Amino acid sequence: MSKIKYSKKYNHVFSYETENGTRFGFRFPYYDNSEVRHEKQKRKFPSAEAAYKALLKVQTKIADNDITSVESSEITFEQWARQWMDSRKGLIKDSTYYSYDVKLRNQIYPRIGNLKLSEINLVTYQRLFINPLVRKGLLKKTIASYHQIAMVIVNGAVDNEIVTRNRLSKAKIPNTGKLDHRIMTEKEIRVFNKNLESAPLRFQATFMLLELTGMRSGEALGLRWEDIDFENHKISIERTRDKFGARDPKTQSSKRTVTANDELLRILRRYHVQTISAAMKHGRGSIVREDSYVLLSRLLNPMNATEIHRALKSLLGLAGLDNLIGHFIAHTFRHMYGSYLIASGKNIVAVSKELGHENPAMTLKIYSHVIPGKKDNMSQDFLNIINS
Repeated sequence: MSKIKYSKKYNHVFSYETENGTRFGFRFPYYDNSEVRHEKQKRKFPSAEAAYKALLKVQTKIADNDITSVESSEITFEQWARQWMDSRKGLIKDSTYYSYDVKLRNQIYPRIGNLKLSEINLVTYQRLFINPLVRKGLLKKTIASYHQIAMVIVNGAVDNEIVTRNRLSKAKIPNTGKLDHRIMTEKEIRVFNKNLESAPLRFQATFMLLELTGMRSGEALGLRWEDIDFENHKISIERTRDKFGARDPKTQSSKRTVTANDELLRILRRYHVQTISAAMKHGRGSIVREDSYVLLSRLLNPMNATEIHRALKSLLGLAGLDNLIGHFIAHTFRHMYGSYLIASGKNIVAVSKELGHENPAMTLKIYSHVIPGKKDNMSQDFLNIINS
């Protein structure tokens, strides 16, 4: 770093040489309310006058006893975000906290984490954060989810008087397209199920539970043997489970009892016997009690969402349904279940209750997919109605 030279015209202002010519800065010592000495320093000004004007703003804040904004002006986005995240522990869901943390560490900190929060403007944010995500090929919806977290962090800084306002809220996210999720055609369902017969029983049980009940994957992961009523063909959904453990389902109406057909119960019985045998073989009889989880990994640990995702991707490939990879995910089984029931003319109130929705309108809005590959002849349908 080149030697600094203090200005004779402006107190506390100095100049220094760079590859691009002379630049200016200021150093200003001050004391906080506890009589502790601090020093405010800032560089990269194009002229001594510009440095002096910035210094005057700092001196005014100190004179007005606005020490907080002076001290916080040096804090970086990452430093503040980590403070904010730490303050949220216990106040937001563990799953939400984890999602924020992963997105901050993987996408946000590497791009703008080292920038001073007080100096991030809209142009800088667009250039260093939004545009690189667009060039990376991420979908608009995905970029928007990262942007939303950044906005929460900056708004928190505004609320705590770290910065005076959120200058990033008007960032523009271009339309990068979207990845459509679609349900299977009747032919694709038959092909998938035929290939599923050769898969390990744990995956047969997993995907038949999703396909033949419309339950969410977290609800399937939270299922215990005591929840399955083999005699009365019923399955009680009492909880959901993810990497943070078991908890109550998404909504109060999500606690429900769904129907189970003979095919599903047959697979579950076979899987139960296999699980008991494997547990006894490995001296782990405790994992097959009535209150034990149904879905287990190859190592007899509770199955997780990642294993379901990987298995589905593999099964789609083995079934020759590569065109569905990325478009058909575990949750799409739920869409498929509801859509086929509605298309077949089943009572919407009954379907809504089976899916655990709070009202039938939600069911119609979300699950009334057009069945792919099915070509309706509305004119012929009308003729059949009036002639019946």
